[in-house]
Amino acid sequence: MRELKLIIAASSLLFASSALADVMEFDIDAPFGFSSYSEDGINLSVVGVPAWGPDIYTAGLDNYLHIDGAYMEFDMGGSIFSLLSLDVLLDTGGDATIGSGAWSMSLGLGLLDFSAISQLQSITSFWIDTDVIDVLNNHFEIDSITTMAAIPEPGTLALLGIGLLGMGAARRKKV
Repeated sequence: MRELKLIIAASSLLFASSALADVMEFDIDAPFGFSSYSEDGINLSVVGVPAWGPDIYTAGLDNYLHIDGAYMEFDMGGSIFSLLSLDVLLDTGGDATIGSGAWSMSLGLGLLDFSAISQLQSITSFWIDTDVIDVLNNHFEIDSITTMAAIPEPGTLALLGIGLLGMGAARRKKV
């Protein structure tokens, strides 16, 4: 019984510092030329009139967001989050930029890991600009976006306190 209490207390401490990732995989149908889209807590807004799209299409088992010549903003309803990864399909010769606030960088191809880029951690929104793409020859597509919401501080402290109380109670009964 004592071991079970210690395991419960230790797991409370462990889960106090973890969070769940949200993944936008574009699984929800949207009409061609939509201006906003939401999935799994992530919101997409298209600013201005894109040269093509946006549309969501299926190729094989995957769905893709296809948009060219547009500026897109992503947020989680005002919540603070971190951008973990972005799976980009960009035809050769195209170029797109990603940024948050005044910071930006060029996007490459494939699954891009942003977990170590401090400018994309603890943010309230990020943007992708595909205006620089030659829409006749190049296309910008996203397979998935993975974010992690920041853990609210009061909840973290409550879980930590419960874990410490559990460890104290287990220790007290041992003596």
